[in-house]
Amino acid sequence: MEDGEESSNSCPMGETAQDMGLGYVPKCYMIPTSHRPSLNPENANVALINLTGLQGSSLKRSMIVKDIGDACRRNGFFQVINHGIDQSVLDGALSSALEFFSMPTGEKMKFMSKDVHNPVRYGMSLKDGEDKIQFWRVFLKHYAHPLEEWVKSWPEKPPSYREKMGNYAVGGRKLAMEIMSAITESLGLGSTYLSPKMDEGMQVVTVNCYPPCPQPVLALGLPPHSDYSCLTIILQSTTGLEILNKEDMTWRAVPDLKGALQIHVGDHIEVLSNGAYKSVVHRATLNKNRTRISIASLHSLGMDEKMETAKELVNQQNPKGDYLFKLLLIGDSGVGKSCLLLRFADDSYLDSYISTIGVDFVSINIKYLWFEWDTAGQERFRTITSSYYRGAHGIIIVYDVTDQESFNNVKQWLNEIDRYASENVNKLLVGNKCDLTDNRVVSYDTAKEFADGIGIPFMETSAKDATNVEQAFMAMAADIKNRMASQPAMHNARPPTVQIRGQPVDQKSGCCSS
Repeated sequence: MEDGEESSNSCPMGETAQDMGLGYVPKCYMIPTSHRPSLNPENANVALINLTGLQGSSLKRSMIVKDIGDACRRNGFFQVINHGIDQSVLDGALSSALEFFSMPTGEKMKFMSKDVHNPVRYGMSLKDGEDKIQFWRVFLKHYAHPLEEWVKSWPEKPPSYREKMGNYAVGGRKLAMEIMSAITESLGLGSTYLSPKMDEGMQVVTVNCYPPCPQPVLALGLPPHSDYSCLTIILQSTTGLEILNKEDMTWRAVPDLKGALQIHVGDHIEVLSNGAYKSVVHRATLNKNRTRISIASLHSLGMDEKMETAKELVNQQNPKGDYLFKLLLIGDSGVGKSCLLLRFADDSYLDSYISTIGVDFVSINIKYLWFEWDTAGQERFRTITSSYYRGAHGIIIVYDVTDQESFNNVKQWLNEIDRYASENVNKLLVGNKCDLTDNRVVSYDTAKEFADGIGIPFMETSAKDATNVEQAFMAMAADIKNRMASQPAMHNARPPTVQIRGQPVDQKSGCCSS
């Protein structure tokens, strides 16, 4: 029996493998071999920015603003020191978090909820034990701004939690406002460009606990993701954070420096900057001997606000795309999702195209970010995608016309969409490999009748001979555009226009493309 191959595919609700004292990683936590972390990853080349003087003379401030802009442009990530939050406040937040996670399970379970919109929520993995692959973490999430409105709903135990975490939340929000001011200034938009909207915006504090893992190369604390926010500030007790180096698509460890805070550029800033600043892709790895606490403070606009590309950053060389479309292609492995995406973006086809497990990034005319999910033969990884469903504008469900089971499983994928995606997300059913007429087992009429019955459009495609591939993507884009155009306009904005031309990001080895 190989390491980690012991049985035990699930854990009781509210109880993790760590709580059970297991000396191995159960199968439900194991990730594919090709995506397992390294025990000795190379360190990331991270900018360390001293914020002393950010509020000082114009010369000193301009130098710091430039450094922040350079870091946002390079990889969307940097560390800051002399940020104005006392070490005692940082230590207090970390210690109160550890105290909370050390309490009896019954106390923590009081805050367990499957409702992702609950203002205070305790859970495990990504979806409180519902994920078919689990992640080696427990977490506590709560809203934090305005503090006086939300702090009363935070845990009363341990007794110091509200005070210590509240002090950190206040300091983190002040810092976020200062950094956001520097980011918009570095873009040439002025230091107060987003200030009114950020004043009324949201702050969500996610307190993560990653207990020691007996076999840390077999599991992850969190999967690769970017943050659907403007800015995220991370305080960590030890190393474990890794970022994706987009130059060679390898994972690099973020060095731990006491007192430093990690700053992540989120998806909203990539939109605002017209693609000039990049939203960083990151993940959480594990340690065999130490518990890691990571406190993420996410800052964004209000729920009813839309982030748009700043008109000042649009010119002939950098034309404006009206929206950042987040599109998912989902379905069983082997149905041709990767081939469809490659055919659309690069008008090419490879018989030996490697299935992916993770997220493929394709920049559509620089303004459109498309995600694809491929379970690569590991159906137990299906609900790993829950965090990616949220915020998706459109979802293409793909099956193989020569594979009856892949068509039968469409219902399960639709259930996933209903569970995780927004209510008004656009959907399109696609039957791929229609060129294989002699091997067809799912007729056009059968699939069309099914799609009509649930009220979603249907189309058959062939990535091999390019049949209807462009039409499928363009149809989805048009549907999304029409839905967005029909929504109430913000500030009398003109209806959106959509131009789509694709060029794929280099498909090199790494978690997101191998």
